[in-house]
Amino acid sequence: MTASKSSKRDFVTVILAALWAVTIIISLIYIVKDRVVAFDPEQKILSEFSSTLDYLDVFSKLFSKSLNDEKIVLRITDSGCSCNKGSELHWRTLKHTYSSATFKELDVSDLAADIRAMVPSTPMAIVADANAVVLYAGPFSDAIYCSSDNSLIESYLKNSLTMRYVPMATEGCYCKNKSI
Repeated sequence: MTASKSSKRDFVTVILAALWAVTIIISLIYIVKDRVVAFDPEQKILSEFSSTLDYLDVFSKLFSKSLNDEKIVLRITDSGCSCNKGSELHWRTLKHTYSSATFKELDVSDLAADIRAMVPSTPMAIVADANAVVLYAGPFSDAIYCSSDNSLIESYLKNSLTMRYVPMATEGCYCKNKSI
């Protein structure tokens, strides 16, 4: 009889552990589902510009030619965006690793209205070359935590990528720009 009670107890323990694991998995799916969204959910970029190159050209207003022949990286955040925390470590790592570049940070509310209207979501990165030509405008990375593991801008800082690019189908932790 003791062995029978022990096996019932083990069975109950296994069932409870399985229920706990299923509950945790369902909770994580629920949390991630709400956090992973499209960077440009309303396709604002495609609807308002004839090409992504036109979109990039408008951002050039934010930059002037670098005197030190260095890349310029701008981080646009929204003070109320919970996703800023995820990109913060990535931002600090980039600043440390690519110290030859100039790094600037602005809140979306500090941008001129015409430029602010072009920011579909935050956090957003804009990378310009030394001649103030904007090479990249979009999220830091794709995925829930905006980490350096899935960086979309690091190749520009390594000089291994020079084509002009706007990622149109990225999904991750982004906050829709409420000021547009």
